[in-house]
Amino acid sequence: MGYNLHIERPDQVEITDSEWESAVEGIPTLRLATSDVVGQNPNDGLTITIKKKDLDVELLYESKGFLGFGKKKEWIYTFSFDEGSATFSPPVDIENKENPVMIAARQLATKLDAKIVGDEGEEYD
Repeated sequence: MGYNLHIERPDQVEITDSEWESAVEGIPTLRLATSDVVGQNPNDGLTITIKKKDLDVELLYESKGFLGFGKKKEWIYTFSFDEGSATFSPPVDIENKENPVMIAARQLATKLDAKIVGDEGEEYD
């Protein structure tokens, strides 16, 4: 199991489903997930499906391509919302202030009066 970050409020005050949905709708690069996550195991070729929950969120991710060629946009499953908080995998370049995952996480945390917190309780800006 990997290390995760969470969007949560101090003192275990839960984020309501309607607050979460409203915050997501207010950010143009986010939307509620439209389908399950499907991938393929590179070792044996088996297809793996992870069922989406109603309030899981996708991020519109733009890849720049080489020298501006091959630029594309795609929706990537990013945030899982359950029991009053959101969970997501930290990007490799977590300190990069321009990482789209961290930008979206900060926007959500701000809208929800919440913080970004690691599995061990450390806080992220």
